[in-house]
Amino acid sequence: MNPRPGLKIIAVLALFINIGASFILFGSMKNMSLSSNQTSQLSYFSIIAIIIFSFLLFLMYIISRSNAPATGSQSESNTEMKAETNLPPVRVPAETSINLEELKSKAVKIIPEDAIIPNERYSLKSFAEGTLTQIAKYYPIVEGLFFLREKGSAEFIPIGDYAYLSEKKPSGFKLGETLPGQVAKNKKAMKISEVPESYVKIGSGLGISSPGYLYFLPLINNEETIAVIEMASFKEFDKECEIVFELAAEELSKALVQLQTKNV
Repeated sequence: MNPRPGLKIIAVLALFINIGASFILFGSMKNMSLSSNQTSQLSYFSIIAIIIFSFLLFLMYIISRSNAPATGSQSESNTEMKAETNLPPVRVPAETSINLEELKSKAVKIIPEDAIIPNERYSLKSFAEGTLTQIAKYYPIVEGLFFLREKGSAEFIPIGDYAYLSEKKPSGFKLGETLPGQVAKNKKAMKISEVPESYVKIGSGLGISSPGYLYFLPLINNEETIAVIEMASFKEFDKECEIVFELAAEELSKALVQLQTKNV
């Protein structure tokens, strides 16, 4: 903010008064003798007071003027800050960010081709095992189970599997019971590391071993869990896997509902 014009005029007048009073003071001091009376002394002090007052007025003007550029600079700085907040967001290089469109295309590959236009012989079991087989093509799962919720019930039954070699048939569960039951209740995917060796065994030509990672994926329709997919792997499920699985879950849910409607 610039100094007010009135203050500038007062400061100029104060400067002239200061100069004039100084001349009068020096002239009085020159003519003043040691026998000066009280009136002369009073005039002397009055002139000094005028000089001090006028000097203070002029000093005030100088100070206010020196502050003006700083205030203007602050205003300019605020303007620059506002301009910076309106700048477009910084773009993250493609190599450091997740390409969502690419992951969507990967999610579509998980859906069995026969599920898109199912024929009369295409069953729920075929859909379940086809889904697990498609997942295994692109992601390192070594075992999988597909649980379907029975209509009008809180119970889930296994209808399909992938590489399940246990002599004991997989058992179902109820909503909220066991790990897949909790996933069905919470309607959120779950990833587990450090799986106990007694939980599941995987057989191959190299022998029998236990996978260290599990992933439970719920399929939801109308805010209700209609199926749960359980997958086991020797490798940890990374962020890409999680995103692809969740994107695929939406399409798998639609395909499953469509298939159930045709099988009624």
